[in-house]
Order: sequence, then structure tokens, then C-alpha cells
Amino acid sequence: MYWLGYSEKQVKSISNLEIPYRKADRLIETKTLNKIREELQIKKLTDILNSYFCYTIKALENATINLKKGGLACIFLGNPKVNGIEVETWQIINEYFTEKGFHFRAIYEDRIKTRQLFGSRNNKNPEGMKSEYLLIMEK
Repeated sequence: MYWLGYSEKQVKSISNLEIPYRKADRLIETKTLNKIREELQIKKLTDILNSYFCYTIKALENATINLKKGGLACIFLGNPKVNGIEVETWQIINEYFTEKGFHFRAIYEDRIKTRQLFGSRNNKNPEGMKSEYLLIMEK
């Protein structure tokens, strides 16, 4: 964006609109997500988690709104770790949409065997995600 002539202030303003940096406008609650919140107990990380699920689910709701009865929602996602706690994203999405009338059809795991994007990682999850998942739900 700098190359396009945007100022640092403009770039920062736009960056603050990205998920998960916006403040959540609603609290998503599922059994799995509530359990993670209880374990996490760090407000800044809980706020990021809340924002992530608020806006991710809002995007998925928008994407599935016109899906006809019997139509399939196929969502590819990973399970990141937050402060060492694995966030079972596929399970949280499944729990939420099951409450909204969707039916769980299948979950497929794709183990990540080779990774070397940026060399060594210096964070609480240096190995990255072990798997990605394809969640299939029927409306």
C-alpha cells in the first residue's frame, strides 16, 4: 500500500480493520470455544479469539445464506494454537452451525508433512499447525 502512495497513518487505519484486530460486535458461544476462553484467561488473547470467530462466522453466514436445503458447505481450516492451547476451529464452526440447523456430514484431515516457509520460527508454536481440515456440513 505504501507503493501505491498510502501514508503510514492510512495503512495503519486499514490494518486495524483486519480480522482479528477489530473489536468483536457479538460474542460467539459454543461448548468448545467457551472452554478455550476459560483456559486462556488472558484478556488480549481472548479479545483476538472473540474477534476472529465473530467475523469469520459472519463471513461464513454470508457465504451460506443462499445455500439451498440439502446444499453442502465445505470449509477448509486449521487448528492454530493460542498461548499453547489448540483451538479446534473446525469443531467450533461445526458446533455453531449445527445450532443454526446445519448437519455435520464429514471431517477430513490433511496432515501437513512438509513445511519450510520462513526458516526457523520463534513463537509458542514453532512447528505450526500439524493438520488442516475439510469440514463438510449440509444445510
